[in-house]
Amino acid sequence: MADWMQEAGQRPNQEVESVVDNLGLRDMDVEYDWHENSPNPKVLKSARSWLIDQVKESPNDDWQELPANNYADLKGEQ
Repeated sequence: MADWMQEAGQRPNQEVESVVDNLGLRDMDVEYDWHENSPNPKVLKSARSWLIDQVKESPNDDWQELPANNYADLKGEQ
């Protein structure tokens, strides 16, 4: 199971408690290899262009607002 799935399963459907005073200084921020796990600039530029094009095609599209979901509705390994 992916790390993010384990983290999400600890407190499903709960508000995130966030304190930004120490953002970037927490152990989890410092220990994570940001360089190794970041996309290259070419990928980021491509993704940005794609998103801009999608918004231009459907500026008032209802799908731009995602509906609320409940983790309990998932089945199996979803």
